Amino acid sequence: FTIHGLWPSNYSNPRRPSNCTGTQFKQLSPQLRSKLKISWPDVEGGNDTRFWEMEWNKHGT
Repeated sequence: FTIHGLWPSNYSNPRRPSNCTGTQFKQLSPQLRSKLKISWPDVEGGNDTRFWEMEWNKHGT
């Protein structure tokens, strides 16, 4: 069981933020990569790095 993602909620504007401008996905530290491979794998496509990059670029700030 994994969580796909968590987003902030604003009751007056229920749209979730996405495709925000800001820091782009870059190289992951080895420590973070190890933790993400365990706790947030790409269970559908099998390409963890591509999945994390897609999620960061869409939802990261």
